[in-house]
Amino acid sequence: MLSLKNQLVLTYTLFICLAVLTLSIMINLIGGRLFSGYVRSNIKVQSEEIVNSVMDQYDPGSKSFDVIILEAMGMYFVHQGMPVGQISIDTYGPFFYNEGESQFLTTLNQFLIAAGILFTIISIFISIFLASVIAMPILSAASAARAIAGGRFSVRIPDRYSIRELHELSRSVNDLAAELENGERWQKRLTSDIAHELRTPLTCLQGNVEAMIDGVWEPTPERLGSCHEEIVRLTKLVEDLNILSILERENLILQKKDFDLTALLKHAAEQFRQAAAEKGNSIKTEFFNTADGIPAKAPIYADYDRLMQVFINLLSNAVKYTDHGSITIRLNPTAQRGNKNGRPAWEVIVKDTGIGIPAEELPRIFERFYRSDKSRIRNSGGAGIGLTIAAAIIAAHGGSITVNSITAEDGGDHGSAFRVLL
Repeated sequence: MLSLKNQLVLTYTLFICLAVLTLSIMINLIGGRLFSGYVRSNIKVQSEEIVNSVMDQYDPGSKSFDVIILEAMGMYFVHQGMPVGQISIDTYGPFFYNEGESQFLTTLNQFLIAAGILFTIISIFISIFLASVIAMPILSAASAARAIAGGRFSVRIPDRYSIRELHELSRSVNDLAAELENGERWQKRLTSDIAHELRTPLTCLQGNVEAMIDGVWEPTPERLGSCHEEIVRLTKLVEDLNILSILERENLILQKKDFDLTALLKHAAEQFRQAAAEKGNSIKTEFFNTADGIPAKAPIYADYDRLMQVFINLLSNAVKYTDHGSITIRLNPTAQRGNKNGRPAWEVIVKDTGIGIPAEELPRIFERFYRSDKSRIRNSGGAGIGLTIAAAIIAAHGGSITVNSITAEDGGDHGSAFRVLL
């Protein structure tokens, strides 16, 4: 099997050789015709000169030619290579090349042959160069692909090619390597985070059970309840990880139906009013109204349970990180997104006056197992994947979720505002 470089060399060489051969044949044919025309024209002119010279030797008085002069003229034309014989006014016989003309044609043909050989040699070198220019990046990409297949995701190939296709090839290989490298790093981090999240409740549960087995603690309802809480926490973590796995594989089947988004948000708010009141917080809803001042319905075609999960998560975080403040749920129609079924698009904002999220942590807030330092200090007990699940559910609905936040240290109205577009 020929390599790509050799195939390109053969292709370029054959192409250039055929082009040179075709050009040589065309030059030979056209040059031969032009030269034959030139010879014909010369013979015609010389023939006319002979006729005129002979006619000049005719004496009308004696009605005869000067024989001596005609013999001298004949000898001259013989030395010039001209045919000597019967003179005809109509034709003078077929033309032929003299020695100079024949030498010219021979030299022309030799020049064309030498030029063809020279161009063939040049074409081989040009073909090798062009083949190297094209084949080397492909060979580099193939080598990088083998390295990536072997697990060396840090491999990169130079991206300095002026040819667009080669530039796209090198960029695609580099992007693939970068994605796989990030995926491997993320997988290692995920394994570490899962181990960390599981270690704490398991250690606590193991310590409690061992203490009761050894008789250090009495198996009172309170201690058994504490063990049960850790088991529930582990169960919830495993369920969340399973949901997240389904969402990230894009295998989630949404149970969509028509319902009123306003009613869903009211229901979610009611579930947290008691918990919010215990921390001195108030929950307010600001829904758009009809012309009569009555809250209007917000029809939407979506998965009710999944969206409820999203807003429960947002409200849970808002209540958890807000003390003696307020939480506002705002719903408005928006023209930012269309709907193929003719339904309006909606904007939901969940805003609190809590501790806020530092600006440097906002880009990572939707990452798996990520919790800000303040949330860790407050011992929230969360696994740090609630917002990740929320973002995945919204993305599965074709929407988006963003956050703006100001911390108390930044001054002004601190708190976080999560904006959901559906």
